[in-house]
Amino acid sequence: MFNNHITVATSAFHSARQINSCPNGHVLKNIHGHNFLATIRQTKADKDNLQKLENSLSQKIQKINYCLLNNILNHPSDENIAKWLQNNCQGDGIFAYGIQSTEDQGADVYQSEGSLIWRRYQIHAAHRLPNVPKGHKCGQMHGHTFGIAIHQLLVGPGDSKECDAYASLDQAWHSIGKLLNFNCLNDIPGLENPTSELLAKWIWEKLRCEHLAIVRVTVFETPTVGAFFDGKNFGIWKELTFDSATRLKPDLVDTIRSRVHGFTYTLRLYFAAELDEVLGWTMDYGDVKNLFAPAFLKIDHQPLYKIAEINDGDCFSVAQWIGAYASSIFPRLSRVELYEKPGCGVIFDSSDNTMFFPI
Repeated sequence: MFNNHITVATSAFHSARQINSCPNGHVLKNIHGHNFLATIRQTKADKDNLQKLENSLSQKIQKINYCLLNNILNHPSDENIAKWLQNNCQGDGIFAYGIQSTEDQGADVYQSEGSLIWRRYQIHAAHRLPNVPKGHKCGQMHGHTFGIAIHQLLVGPGDSKECDAYASLDQAWHSIGKLLNFNCLNDIPGLENPTSELLAKWIWEKLRCEHLAIVRVTVFETPTVGAFFDGKNFGIWKELTFDSATRLKPDLVDTIRSRVHGFTYTLRLYFAAELDEVLGWTMDYGDVKNLFAPAFLKIDHQPLYKIAEINDGDCFSVAQWIGAYASSIFPRLSRVELYEKPGCGVIFDSSDNTMFFPI
């Protein structure tokens, strides 16, 4: 079912920079610092690859750790730092390079599709879903602190394009956010049935009117569930964490990972489906949680090395078992992500799309 097997590695570095191409008086022209995250994605996944990719990335970014990035790059924008990764972290199957400079901002460079920036905004809003079955909790008026992530294709010449793109996105978002924030979504024209899917589409259409090269809008209904729209297709994801003991088979590997150890794993299940025209969603998040519960109970607070169906205690083998189980109960499952540590894990994906948007 999954035709893409991806290994993902992420490592932090701490550096200063100034963005001289920004307009005069812009705060980014001052020397400032970030706790950056660097991410690389590779179209290769097996039980040994994750550790190798993590170690390689960690070694490579030492060149830009605790330094003034302007001494290395003429214009250390998020995109150009990602391009530095691209030039310095080449490897078989590595196809995407990402930089996250703040919790709410980053850039991704792809070998074939070009560069994206993303920005994440927040609104505090109420809603109710009028078409859900009687007794469903979402039929009651309630509220969320929604996160809204917007991915935009970088177009235009010169080193100033990222600064301009962020500014254009912020300007376009200002009127949208002002309308949505501290409001009841049901009272806004076009959002009479404000599911996360339809909210993502509504925002997409507003941004399209601003002539921005938007690739995807993601709505975080909570930190662990959300929906996205890319102009054609809808999808949702559900995130779960589980705390499990693991170890690699001692007869096959002579490392400290053959000892019993453990992780707080992060699992994300993605679903691509047609929008239900009445309910306004693709799937009910609660149904995902309930249907996956038997598998979750089998792995949460359990020694994974005692589960016979799991080949070994590495991330790839655990994800294989989860993917096989989830595929058997979710016909619309499109992707499985499993992380041992933040940003370090494997992705199994059934699409031909090589853009993997950070959550």
